[in-house]
Amino acid sequence: MSVIRESSLKPSLSKIEEQIATILGIQTSYKSNFKSQIYAEKKNFQGLLSALLSDDEKKLTLEELLASLEQGRSQKILQEHVVLTTGSTLSVGLNPHHLGKAPEKLEVHFTPENGEALDLTLTLKGKSYLHERELLAGVHRISVKANPEDSCLILVAPQRGKELSTQKSWGFFAPLYALHSKDSWGAGDYSDLEKFNNFAASVGAKTVATLPLLPTFLSSWKVDPSPYSPISRVFWSEFYVDPRRSIEWNLVPEAREIFEKLSGQIETLQQSEQVQYERIFELKKEILSPMADAYFKEGDPSRLQKLMQEKHDVVQYARFRAYCDIEESSWSCWPESWLRDLPPSKNTKKLEQLYLYMQLLACEQLESVARSAAAQGLNFYLDLPIGVHGDGYDVFKNNALYARALSAGAPPDPFFSLGQNWGFPPLNPRTLLSDGLKHFRQIIRHHVSHAAILRVDHVMGLHRIYVVPHGLEASEGLYISYPADLLYGAMLLEAEKTGTVIVGEDLGTVPEVVVEKMKAHNFSRLYVMQYEANPSNKNVLGIPDELSVASLNTHDMPMWQAFWDALDLDDRVERGLLNAESAKNELELRVAIRGKALKLFNSLEFLSAQKPSKQEVLMAALGWLMESRARLALVTLEDLWGELEPQNTPGTYKEKPNWCRKNSRRLEEIMDDGDLHNSLQKIARHRVANQ
Repeated sequence: MSVIRESSLKPSLSKIEEQIATILGIQTSYKSNFKSQIYAEKKNFQGLLSALLSDDEKKLTLEELLASLEQGRSQKILQEHVVLTTGSTLSVGLNPHHLGKAPEKLEVHFTPENGEALDLTLTLKGKSYLHERELLAGVHRISVKANPEDSCLILVAPQRGKELSTQKSWGFFAPLYALHSKDSWGAGDYSDLEKFNNFAASVGAKTVATLPLLPTFLSSWKVDPSPYSPISRVFWSEFYVDPRRSIEWNLVPEAREIFEKLSGQIETLQQSEQVQYERIFELKKEILSPMADAYFKEGDPSRLQKLMQEKHDVVQYARFRAYCDIEESSWSCWPESWLRDLPPSKNTKKLEQLYLYMQLLACEQLESVARSAAAQGLNFYLDLPIGVHGDGYDVFKNNALYARALSAGAPPDPFFSLGQNWGFPPLNPRTLLSDGLKHFRQIIRHHVSHAAILRVDHVMGLHRIYVVPHGLEASEGLYISYPADLLYGAMLLEAEKTGTVIVGEDLGTVPEVVVEKMKAHNFSRLYVMQYEANPSNKNVLGIPDELSVASLNTHDMPMWQAFWDALDLDDRVERGLLNAESAKNELELRVAIRGKALKLFNSLEFLSAQKPSKQEVLMAALGWLMESRARLALVTLEDLWGELEPQNTPGTYKEKPNWCRKNSRRLEEIMDDGDLHNSLQKIARHRVANQ
C-alpha cells in the first residue's frame, strides 16, 4: 500500500528553488519504489534547505541566497575537487564559468599529503590546468596564490580494488554477541570470536563474517545496542573485551576477587536467552576498574603509546565517554564551551582512565583475533555501518561535518509503506571536504586495519542518501547527493594499503549508476536468495554474479526456515506492513517460489526424496548456493539448526527485542555437534566440486 500524497506527484518548487537545489545537490524529485515520480513539496524542501545552510545564509532571501551561491562558484578558477588514478600527473579541471577567460599560466601553492609544500606553475590546456609532476597516492591540495580560497582537493587512488580470490570459498556469518560460550559472561566476546574462527578454519571455511564491532551506548541513561547505531566508527567495542585475556588479570588480585564475588550474577547472565547489555557492561567495568588503576600506576606505557600513535584522539574519546556517564545526557545539552574543547576534570578522571584502558584492551584483543585468523588463512569479514549515533563521539567531535537537523532513512516501499527514519544524521555534503576527507578516511582506515573483506552497508549512500528533515514524516524526505568518485577513491586508497576486498551492500532498488560504479572499481556485490527468488524468472532463484558474496539471507531478513514456511508474513500483518489481501498475495508468491525451487533442486539432484525434510531442503538450497559461480558463499550459522527467530526485525524498536538474541546453542555444543559437522562436510564438498 502506498502513502504517496497527490501533491507530491507534480512539481511545486519555483525556478529559483530548483536552481538552489541544483547547486546544493538536493534532488527535487525521485522515482519511487511504486514507479511514480515524486516531487519535492515546499515543506520538505525548505526543511532540507535550512538543514544545509549556515546561520548567515538562513538570513538571506531566496534571491540573495542564489546570487551568493552563484557568486561563490563563479569566482573560483579551479574545480572544487578532482580524482586521479595512481601514477597520474597533476591535472585540475577548469571551472566552466571561466572558459575562454582563464589565464594561460596559473601560480598555485601545492600541499602534498606527505612532504613539503611548494609553489608550482600550471599550464592551461583545453579545459584543464596541467603540470608534469607525477602525484603519489593520497589526498593533496592546491590553492591559487592570488586567491587562497580558490582551492582544489586532489585525490589520487587506484582505479580498481582487490578482487575476491578466484578460488571459490565459503564461510560463516554470525553476530558476535550471539556466540556465547561456557566461559563468556552472558554474550560472546573477543575470545569467543577467536574460538569460532578456529572452529571455522578446522571445518574448511575461509571466511568469518560478523556484524559491526563498534562501541554503542550501554549505560543507564541510554541503552542502544544496535551495531548500526554506533557511538563511533573509529574505535572498537569495549563491550566484547574479555578481562581474563589481559596482562593485568593475573597481576591484580582485586579484579579476580570481584569476579568471584559476582560469579552468581554472571551465571544468571549466562543462562539468559537474551543479552543483558547494560548489566554485562556494568559488571565488566566493575572488574576492569582495578585493572585500569594498576595499569596506569605501573603498566607498560608503550602499549598506550602505540594506541595513541594509531588513534590520536583516543584520550578525547575516553573523556567523552566518561562525561556521558557522569552527565547522563547527550553532548548537545552540555555547555557550549565543552563543545570547543572538552576539559579534563577531577570528577571524570578515574572513569576516563577506565574507558582508555578498555579501548586499549579492545584494540589489543581484536588485533590478536585478526592476526590469528590471518595465520590460518581465514578472511576476517567486517561490516561498516552507513551511519553513526547523533549523540555519539564522531558527531560530537566532527559536528560541522554532519547535517544534524536531518535523519537518514529510506522512502516508502512495499515492505515499509510509511518510509523509514533511521534516526542518525548524515554527512553534510556542503562541509564534507572541509577537513580534506580526513574523517571519512579515518573511518575506512579503522575498518580495513583488520578486515580482509569489508562490507559497506547501503553502498548507494556513496552516491546519495534519502534524508528526512526533523519534524517531518519518514515519507516526506528527499535525496541529497555526494561526490561519489571522491568517496569511492578514498575507500580504494585505504583498502589498497591493507589488501582489503570491498563488498557493497546493493540490495533493494539501486540505481544502475551504482552498479556500474561498483563494477568499474571492482567492488563485489551481494546475492541474497530471499531477495532474488521470483517464480516469474526463468531461473526462480536468479543467478549470482561471479564477483559476489552469496547467502540465503541477511541479518535484516527472516531466517531460512521462517522464510521457506512463510512464518514472517503474520508478523508483518500484525505490524501493519501488509494488509490481508497483500498477505494473501505474498503467501501465493512464496508457495510458487517453493514449488519451483523444489523442482530446480530435484532436477539438479540436490534432492532425492519426494517429501524432503526441512533439513534436506536447507541443505539443497545451500548446495545450490555452494555450486553457484559466486566466489564466496556465506552460511548463516543459526540456519544450520533451523532457528526461526531473526536477529533483527527492521522497522521495530520497542515492539521486538533486536540485536540481543543469543544462539540457542553454546559454542562448545556447536563445535561438538556431529550432525552439524556432517552438514558442513557436505557444504564443503559442494564448493570444492564446483571449482
